[in-house]
Amino acid sequence: MRFFSFGKFMVLFAVMGVASFSVAAASSAPEEGPAGEISYGQNAASGHYADINGIKFYYETYGDGAPLILIHGNGGSIASLAAQIAFFSRTYKVIVADSRGHGKSGLGDQPLTYRQMMEDWNVLLDLLNIQQAPIFGWSDGGILGLLLAINHPDKVAKLALWGRISGPMTRRFRGGSSRFWLRRSRMSKLKSPVKIRLGTGRFRSNCWLC
Repeated sequence: MRFFSFGKFMVLFAVMGVASFSVAAASSAPEEGPAGEISYGQNAASGHYADINGIKFYYETYGDGAPLILIHGNGGSIASLAAQIAFFSRTYKVIVADSRGHGKSGLGDQPLTYRQMMEDWNVLLDLLNIQQAPIFGWSDGGILGLLLAINHPDKVAKLALWGRISGPMTRRFRGGSSRFWLRRSRMSKLKSPVKIRLGTGRFRSNCWLC
C-alpha cells in the first residue's frame, strides 16, 4: 500500500475547503438542478443500486480513468461530496455511494456498525471489479477507509483522511491517539511505512496519512 504525498494531500485539503462552503447547498439539491448543474446524489443518469449484504446500496459514478473512492461522513450523503466529485472526475473515475442508512441506501434490520458499513464497500468494489483504488474518507468515511485498509489492504492503493476520525476507533484500545491505534492495528505490518501527521492550529485534530 502507498499513501498520498503531502503535495497531493494539500490538493485534497484545498478541495475540502471548497466543499465546506458548498455542502449545505449540495445536500438540498433538487432532482433536476438548473441547466448545466449536476444534482449529485440525485442523478439518475449516473446512479445505480446494488444488492449488498441485505440492502439496496446506492452509488454513482463519474468520469473516466483510474478509479477513486470517495466516502462521506456521518449524516452525509453523496451530495456532501459534490465539490470533490466535480474536481476529481476530471481525471479519475469517481465512485461515490450513500453509506448504509444514509441517503438512498437501505438500513437493514441489523445494528449499524462501522464494520458492516466497511463490508458494504468491500462488496461494492468486488461487484465493480475494482481490484485496488485510492480512497478519500471524510470523518466517518475516514474510519471506513481505515477499516478497509486494515481488513482488505490489497484493495487500498492510497489512503487520505480528513476530519476527526480517531475517537470512535481508539476506544476499542482504551483510548489513545491515532498513532497508538495504528501501531496496534494490522497496518503496522504493511510493507510501506505508515506515518501520521497532525494539522496545526484549528486543524490540529485532523489526521492524515502520507
